[in-house]
Amino acid sequence: MKKFGWFCIFLFLFSPFFSYGDGIAFGVYGRNLYPVENDSIKLVSELLKMHQDILDVKTHCWYLLRNITNNPQDLKIGFYIGDSIIYYPLFTKDDLKVYVDGEETDYQNKIIKDTTIQEIYYGIWDMSFLPNESKMVYVEQTLIWTSARGGDNFLYELQLANKWAGKPERIEVYYDFGNENSRNDDSWFTNFSINDTIWAISKSIDIKPKGYKSINQKELKWVFENTDSIGNIIINVVLFGEIPNLENILSNFSEEYYPTAYRADKELFSEKDMKCWYNHMLIDKLNDISLEKLKEIKNQYEVYKIIYKYYPAFLRNLIYAMHGYKFKNELWKDAFSKCKWYEPKDDFNESDFNTFERKNIEFIIEYEKNIDEYLKTLE
Repeated sequence: MKKFGWFCIFLFLFSPFFSYGDGIAFGVYGRNLYPVENDSIKLVSELLKMHQDILDVKTHCWYLLRNITNNPQDLKIGFYIGDSIIYYPLFTKDDLKVYVDGEETDYQNKIIKDTTIQEIYYGIWDMSFLPNESKMVYVEQTLIWTSARGGDNFLYELQLANKWAGKPERIEVYYDFGNENSRNDDSWFTNFSINDTIWAISKSIDIKPKGYKSINQKELKWVFENTDSIGNIIINVVLFGEIPNLENILSNFSEEYYPTAYRADKELFSEKDMKCWYNHMLIDKLNDISLEKLKEIKNQYEVYKIIYKYYPAFLRNLIYAMHGYKFKNELWKDAFSKCKWYEPKDDFNESDFNTFERKNIEFIIEYEKNIDEYLKTLE
């Protein structure tokens, strides 16, 4: 067994097809090695290396398998190819490379899982093991990033429970963000730093599962030991598109408040009503990260400060606008003049405000007294 271990190390270090290359397959989601029929083969260890190049993710997977019985064993084994909706119709036999102990192995395309939504395809091949024999499987594939709600998403499934005999002893996973010099200047991947989890000034990254280590700020590393259940590895990039411009943000507020949405005349505002993060890509961030972290994402932080200061003032002036007040302040004049429902009146009179509106104005004025002091603490 020691000799075989050194043989695996030799293959890993020196075999040409084990180095990062142009990649082969064109997939969407990664999947783990899958034993189609198995009750006696153990996945002893796994080494998974993923290397990003713009939107492609080259994957290189090494699997050490062992027959844990004293009898010969046959095994059908597979690797994810794609599904009937997204990718499989474009798949060809050259889109996946499989090697067993250094020799390229042929495989057959096969559906091994039917769902109500789509058909899942795997490349399937046969393996035979002598008693207590170990073999190394290497698979090379190239995946792509996909658009997902909340950002761009890369997902690799490592769910091993009930698929192999025993528990894997060690699994190492590496995700390399690549060489910055090889990317286009316009790429939204430049200037990535794992320490501050920011891509440029307007992007952020969410990485799961936690517990990874960073290597030279450009590579993630996970180590799992003696476990038979591992969740998906998900790297999600949130693209922050809001330009921190006061006029644009006020315009967004104004467009949402048609007369049918107006409620200042029928309910009392609370402090919660003074903060409007929805539709400004801030609500998830404020739930998931600290304000100190938000400061590091420049554009988001600027929008946060604008909303914090001006949204209460907008709600206060909205009451006046709904009654036709002619604004002298250019900021509010411009903001409300863009609203189709706004009709300035020569006979505007505050006596038209009902009890709710009066109390809401009083509440907002008191609330605004502390805003500037709070914003000073953020500088």
